[in-house]
Amino acid sequence: MKRFVLIIALLMTTTLYAEDMGKVLIVYKPDKTVSVIHPIQDTRKDGESLDTFFYRIYLDATVGNELYGLPYDVLDTSDLPNREDRESWEGVEGEGVLTNTIKKAKKVKAKNRKKLIKERADQIANTQAEAELIAEGKIDE
Repeated sequence: MKRFVLIIALLMTTTLYAEDMGKVLIVYKPDKTVSVIHPIQDTRKDGESLDTFFYRIYLDATVGNELYGLPYDVLDTSDLPNREDRESWEGVEGEGVLTNTIKKAKKVKAKNRKKLIKERADQIANTQAEAELIAEGKIDE
């Protein structure tokens, strides 16, 4: 009988914990960018409702900085866009988080441009090094 009660208690604990896992606090900034706060589930106090828990986490993370007083939502991580696009995330309270595709395209373009500049600089450096070796007679043209 004790074993049966223990198994049920473990199952209930696992179910309650699984219900809380995968949630994040999203704080919406005035420019539509977002801050994502991943709370540590073990900090939830006994008997504390999920709403109270996330409000406490919000206060702990925002009091004394520019995020204090800004609107926030609690979202499932599965409702967030692709993490690779994190720098392009935007959102509005109650509407969730989306990827700003224009901002993403600009970042990709800038990244590609930097890559091309580096490749061209490497080519120039290699050409200069080769020219020096030819001038020193270490290699043939």
